[in-house]
Amino acid sequence: MYFSTSVFKEDIIHLRNCVRNLKLERIQPLNEIEKAILIANSAYKQGKSSKITNKISDKNELSKYLSFFIGDENIKDWPYLNSRFISDEDAIKSLRLLAKAPLPNESIRGFIDIFFNSRKRETWIPAAEALASLSLHDETSKKKITKFMARIFSERHKSKLVYS
Repeated sequence: MYFSTSVFKEDIIHLRNCVRNLKLERIQPLNEIEKAILIANSAYKQGKSSKITNKISDKNELSKYLSFFIGDENIKDWPYLNSRFISDEDAIKSLRLLAKAPLPNESIRGFIDIFFNSRKRETWIPAAEALASLSLHDETSKKKITKFMARIFSERHKSKLVYS
């Protein structure tokens, strides 16, 4: 997981605002933090989430720093914003990306809910993983998954199997 619960919402918002308002010249980044700042700043200026999404993978340091910018509403073209016309393959990619979002908003939660409630196995599993990941630091997601689990387990106890 990229997000640490010790990082506060206000700190992430402040970081996003600082990076968005930077006036940067073309420089050669010295480390992964500077590289992430340059990429995020470019995404803000061009309004292209692909600047960030194309650089995020599961296991590199750059992804850890870029994850703080996932879902920022100041970058307008996030793939999850148009969930009606998204392919299952792109939905799965988006769900895996959104699992790393430090500040999930209603658009992010809504996108995850669509695929979590669909029960289509290929998209449900990444949606469940994303919801579980967000529930570690997002109270709304935590309530949803808690309610879901309580309902599942209460239904299981009502219907007992009888063997003869």
